[in-house]
Amino acid sequence: MLLFEIKILYIGESSRRHNFEGNIPESITHLILLRLLNLSHNSVNNNIPPEIRRMKGLEQLGLSSNRLTGGIPQTLASLTVLEVLDLSHNHLDQSHRVISFQHFQMTHMLATQDYVDPR
Repeated sequence: MLLFEIKILYIGESSRRHNFEGNIPESITHLILLRLLNLSHNSVNNNIPPEIRRMKGLEQLGLSSNRLTGGIPQTLASLTVLEVLDLSHNHLDQSHRVISFQHFQMTHMLATQDYVDPR
């Protein structure tokens, strides 16, 4: 199987240790057949890359319990088959949370208990 054919990518918690640190690599967004991406419970920081729009088949996106900052990119609205979006327990700027989700099939969205940047 070729790497770009991966449909599930889970880099999560193992023995309460963070397995992944740093930015979400832009190269992950080239996995266009990916259905589930879960990077929860790591030390992912900075922004959610706008290139995530390439992942048109993404049904579940789990980024909870990280160190993400900035806002939720408007490009997430192009992921029309997204059913589950978990951004809880991060450092997201609440002023950027307004996104049009009118074309989503989303059944769950969690974005609670974030640190709100007072800027």
